[in-house]
Amino acid sequence: LELNKIKTIGDAYFLAGGLDPKIKDHAIRMIEAAMFMYTALDEHNARHLDRDPLRMRLGIHSGPAVAGVIGTKKVAYDLWGASVVIANAMESTGVPQTIHVSATTLAMAHGYYEVKARGELPQEKGVPNEMPATFLIQGRLLPTPYMHIVRPRMQSKKAVAKKLAASDAVSDAVKARRSSSVVGLGESPPR
Repeated sequence: LELNKIKTIGDAYFLAGGLDPKIKDHAIRMIEAAMFMYTALDEHNARHLDRDPLRMRLGIHSGPAVAGVIGTKKVAYDLWGASVVIANAMESTGVPQTIHVSATTLAMAHGYYEVKARGELPQEKGVPNEMPATFLIQGRLLPTPYMHIVRPRMQSKKAVAKKLAASDAVSDAVKARRSSSVVGLGESPPR
């Protein structure tokens, strides 16, 4: 998916997409990575029924950020800026087991996902006063270019081949619908 792990902060995993300006569909890549993470978490929980299930919150926001290397003896790559603060606030106030996206991210991935409006975030420490509208991903509406990617442990080769064949058939149907303007790509996201 060509995403970049920036760092881990306690139990948080800081991941960024779109650092390479040639990649224009980074919002879709980030949402698909989030879906893969939940699949992996579900598999883990299914293997460990004797334990309390692990849960996750995810926040995805798209916008500018400043990147740089900090430190002199132990150097680290990091990102800063309002976009990072917004994504962090979305994660920390997120609903467990959901993918929380901003209106900006949704606009970049518009048409691919079914969403539900989240409403206003609770005003907690770290939540900016000027938060964009936020949404919860409910599932895919259309196949994405990355939904066929699987981890080796997730499925057998036979199951992967079957899924790819089904994905190709759906993709052909989607192309036909797009050419007839049935799918409203490019519309503004709901507010």
